Amino acid sequence: MKPALEASYEATFADLHRRAQRAAHVIVGDRDLACDVAQEVMFRAYRRWPRIHSYSAPWVTRVATNEALSHLRSSGRRSIREQANAPAESLDATISAVAQAALRADLTDELARLPRRQREVLVLRHLYGFSADETARAMGVSVGSVKSHSDRARTTMRSRLGGDYFVEATT
Repeated sequence: MKPALEASYEATFADLHRRAQRAAHVIVGDRDLACDVAQEVMFRAYRRWPRIHSYSAPWVTRVATNEALSHLRSSGRRSIREQANAPAESLDATISAVAQAALRADLTDELARLPRRQREVLVLRHLYGFSADETARAMGVSVGSVKSHSDRARTTMRSRLGGDYFVEATT
């Protein structure tokens, strides 16, 4: 890699790693696992840096999200299989972990069914904690559009999941 590109990777590493870890943590709910996902994502980013450096932040966020979802799906299947062999004292913890994984998987599935703009708004606003202004800038739309998409998405998600999972974030 050229020295200038190497320097740009090093300069943005800490911020990108935090971004990847946060994206993964939102999905998997485990800091250590999120750190592992972030490390894998940053390794991939390094290998692809000459191509992705100009849009590294969204790339890292998307890859970390995909990697965390992939891990969540595979670990949920393993947990269910291993549950039959779990000692009695850890059965409650295993059931709780499986229930949390199932809830996260349901939420992920319902998010995937939303129209793209509504999904993007929910993810940016409620999972990554962006303000309405930050979300509008990231998506290239008006703040009013962000609020409209957010309201529609939250209404849809409430009707599908039967609860208020998305409380309006403050601006």
